[in-house]
Amino acid sequence: MLEAHRTRTAPALAALGCVLACATVTRVNREVDDMVAGHRYADAARLLERSQDVYGERNRLLWDLERAMLLHLAGEYEASNTAFEDAKAAAEWSYTRSVSQGFGRLALNDRVVDYAGENFERAMIHVFAAINYMQLGKRDEALVEARQLDHLLRRFATDHGDRYTYQEDAFGRYLTGMLYEGAGDFDDAYIAYWRALEAYERYERSYGVGIPASLRGAGARAARRLGEAQHREFRERWDGADAGEFSPDRSPLLAPFTGDLVILHYNGHSPRKVEQFMDMSFGKGWAYVNATTTEGVEADDVATAAAVAASIPASDTIRVALPRYVESPHAIRRVQVRLDDALLVGPVELVQDVGAIAMRDLEDRIWSIRARAIARAAIKYALAKSVSAAAEQSDDQNVRTVGLVVGALLRAYTVASERADTRSWSAIPDEIWMVEARVPSGQRRYDLAFVDEGGRVVERRSGTVRVAPGARSFVIVRTVQ
Repeated sequence: MLEAHRTRTAPALAALGCVLACATVTRVNREVDDMVAGHRYADAARLLERSQDVYGERNRLLWDLERAMLLHLAGEYEASNTAFEDAKAAAEWSYTRSVSQGFGRLALNDRVVDYAGENFERAMIHVFAAINYMQLGKRDEALVEARQLDHLLRRFATDHGDRYTYQEDAFGRYLTGMLYEGAGDFDDAYIAYWRALEAYERYERSYGVGIPASLRGAGARAARRLGEAQHREFRERWDGADAGEFSPDRSPLLAPFTGDLVILHYNGHSPRKVEQFMDMSFGKGWAYVNATTTEGVEADDVATAAAVAASIPASDTIRVALPRYVESPHAIRRVQVRLDDALLVGPVELVQDVGAIAMRDLEDRIWSIRARAIARAAIKYALAKSVSAAAEQSDDQNVRTVGLVVGALLRAYTVASERADTRSWSAIPDEIWMVEARVPSGQRRYDLAFVDEGGRVVERRSGTVRVAPGARSFVIVRTVQ
């Protein structure tokens, strides 16, 4: 019995290594945050590249995601998409394993398994990759990302059904419609815009993000290109929206000297996961164990723990670690856009509230996370107590002494190793705001004023962008104030 439990001290070392690694990753993230605040995106990406060993294999997806986002902000779009491709592969491998493992995290804690990414994080990989391709002028590759996003969202629906609030990505659908429209495929653009409108209806109920006025206009415009029947259908469903109310037809043949300028504002730090602890009775915890399904090594551990569970007072206390999100406050509430020192553009509209999606997603999953954490803590506590119990029954004084020491160490380990999984994609913004305007083609100067809730300008940015005739040109700007 004692020998069997000695073999379980190896996982304790693994857990300790994970805790130390997580602390080091946190330090790297703080340095990255400081660089992002100073607009030093390329420097931050290089820091991450030097820190790959710090992240380790368990956090390979996180390393790819953080690096890809920083390269995206630095304007290194090819390198960013190379990193996003790596992230896709890592996410797919980890996601497939996590779905097949089920409750396969009872031995140590949720941090020691490969990070598979949240569903919305995996969807945003394709969104940012598509934007990268559009910045590179690679429309076909951007459309591939849109199709991959559609496949992923359908897969989530199959795997999870209605269990989670996040089932569609409204901004991703909106972007898909823009891509199809730019390619002259108005049938698929119409479908994508319609799906985006439906998704934003759900967004409004779940996250407080309403339908952007620009999207209504884009959908009506695509409908009008398909004929009177589709135009009437669109107007009847979407409150009589008409393309003429929002923007003119975007056919390059009708407007050879104009293009569309899209400004994307990435605002604020996304919420960060932190750890919270709760104490509960062993008796209540063991009820969660009986409600779990285990197999293989975990089933053996449960059986061993069950042999002594009845002898453990129900009032004994166990500690459980759970994740929760903490919002990262930011002052900026809206953006004022001026082009060529004269033309005011707007309104800038909220198209993706990443923070709200993340927090609601954790709310949806916290019950299963809590059940798994409680069951894990109860099993580890019972296993530690079983070592002490076996030692006390031995006639050999040396065995009793060693067993009691090992039991005490294991009880300490059950507390120290109980850690919540606080991993998340930290470089992603809290919000994405967007404005699209038809402007004369050529070199355009833009001036952006970022305004707080009280109407005060807290930051300004300016620059130039070349607007191609009959096409969309993007400006990406990041703020963290």
